[in-house]
Amino acid sequence: MVISVQDRTTLFENAEAFFAKSGSPWMKLPRAIASEVIEGCSKRQVAVSIVEGGIWHSPGFEHRLDAIWHSEFDVKPGDSLVEKNNNEALSFIKQLPSNHDVAIISTFGNEHE
Repeated sequence: MVISVQDRTTLFENAEAFFAKSGSPWMKLPRAIASEVIEGCSKRQVAVSIVEGGIWHSPGFEHRLDAIWHSEFDVKPGDSLVEKNNNEALSFIKQLPSNHDVAIISTFGNEHE
């Protein structure tokens, strides 16, 4: 799936859009939607690799170096560890400061395509 220039400056308000667009790391998601995406990843056995938190400036995304989570795995973990991995990513999002209102979710190899 090709992500347009407009998509790069859009705040996506629907978790299913993440899966429809093959989990593009260009997608900016409100924190609540990012949490839904991670829960959807767990149901699909898709492992989250990176969460980047930031601030939405409508349009525009301010990356925050103090709001980045990396999976402890370098490659997609085995199916038995995907849920544990994703729960850690979900916990990270929930602990972000309140002004960090947007997140970008990356997965291992977009395996849900």
